[in-house]
Amino acid sequence: METTAQNKFQLRSTILWFFFLILLVVGVLNLVLVHPVPGLVYLFLAFLCLPWTNTFLMEKFNFKIPFAVQIVLFLLFMWYSLAMGEVWEML
Repeated sequence: METTAQNKFQLRSTILWFFFLILLVVGVLNLVLVHPVPGLVYLFLAFLCLPWTNTFLMEKFNFKIPFAVQIVLFLLFMWYSLAMGEVWEML
């Protein structure tokens, strides 16, 4: 039973690290190529996807971002950046 919980945690951590890296790259590209405001928004969202962010939020504010909400936020921001983002036109 314990290995199943560990596997689930490792899968979630891997997915969140992937989200972090993608949003970090998009955020840095927005900072450099487009405008600082969307870049900072992407960077903030990237840091919300870090696995230890939930630990920090739980310790300091007694609040946790559910995994499903993180997935939905990632998909919405990626859809927005792919559909209307100016970064992809500049590359």
